[in-house]
Amino acid sequence: MKKLSCVLMVVLLLSISGCVSKKNPRTDAEIQADCLNLSEIKDNLVSMNSFTIISTSLDGDVFHANVEISLETDGETVMAEVPMTYMKAGTQWVLSDPVIGISSVTSNDAPTPSSAYALMADDLYINFYDGKYFQKSLDTSVAQTFAFGSAIFEFIGEGSNEIWSNHHEGAIVVSYTLADRWHLVLTEQSYSETTDWSGTWLINGKTTIVITGTISIGRDSSGKESIVSTLVGKYTLNGVDYEVAGIVNPDKNGSSTRHVIFRAETNPGIALDFDFTTTDLDRSSYSASIVGTAYDLSLVKTK
Repeated sequence: MKKLSCVLMVVLLLSISGCVSKKNPRTDAEIQADCLNLSEIKDNLVSMNSFTIISTSLDGDVFHANVEISLETDGETVMAEVPMTYMKAGTQWVLSDPVIGISSVTSNDAPTPSSAYALMADDLYINFYDGKYFQKSLDTSVAQTFAFGSAIFEFIGEGSNEIWSNHHEGAIVVSYTLADRWHLVLTEQSYSETTDWSGTWLINGKTTIVITGTISIGRDSSGKESIVSTLVGKYTLNGVDYEVAGIVNPDKNGSSTRHVIFRAETNPGIALDFDFTTTDLDRSSYSASIVGTAYDLSLVKTK
C-alpha cells in the first residue's frame, strides 16, 4: 500500500509537471534566425553585437518572444527591442510583423541642434520674413537626448535693428528607425516681428507726419499669419489735414512691417520704408514717397 502511494504520487507529480511546462514551438536558434530575417533588420544589418531572448510565453495558438538585439548599421550602433508574436496556422507558426522599438542610437552622424536647424531651413518661418536678414542671435538647446531613438531640439532666434525687432522659436523632433534612419519634424514653431514707427518724421525736409502705434506680423504653429496694426498717421498734404491708419504696404513683395502705407480713399497717401543692407545690418536708411509718384524722398525721425 505504501509502495502504491509512492507510485501514484510520482505519476501525479509528473502529470502536474507536464501541464505546467509547455514546450516552445520555436527554438532559440529559430527565433534568432526569424529576427535577423526581418526586412528592417536584414536590409540594414552590417554586423550583430549581441542577441538576447528576454522572455517567451505560449498561450494556446499564440507564442510571444521578446528579444533585444544590438547591431551595427553602416553608420550607427543600434540597440533595439523586438516583440515577436507567432500565430499558429495549421502545423506552422507564422510570425506577425513586429514594431521594432529603438532603445538607443550611437552615431557620429547623429543630428545636432545646429545641424538640424540648418537641415530644416526650407520650412523655418523666419526664412519667409525679414528675420532671415536681421537675426543676430540663435540659441539651440537639447530638451531631450537620444533616449529611445528620439531627441527634441529647441531653438530661439532674435534680432533687432533700430525700430524693428523679431522673435522666432520652435522645436525640432528627431527620431530614428532602421527603415528610414533619421527623420526630422518641426513643431511648435512661431514667428513675430514688430516695427515701432511711433514718433515725428520729416519727409524731404518739408512734410511732417506724426505717427502713433506699432505694426506686427505673427505666424503661429498652424502656419496662420496675422497682422496687427495700431498705426495712425497725421499729416498735411496740399493744404489738407489727414489722419489715416497705417497698414503693411501691399505694393511690396511679401509681408513686412518695414514697409507701411498711410492711405485713405480720398487722399494720395504716404508710403514709408525702413531699409538696410543684408551685408551690414548696422547700415540702415529710411525713405518715403507720396503715393502715385515714382521717386523716393528723404525721411528723418526728428523725435
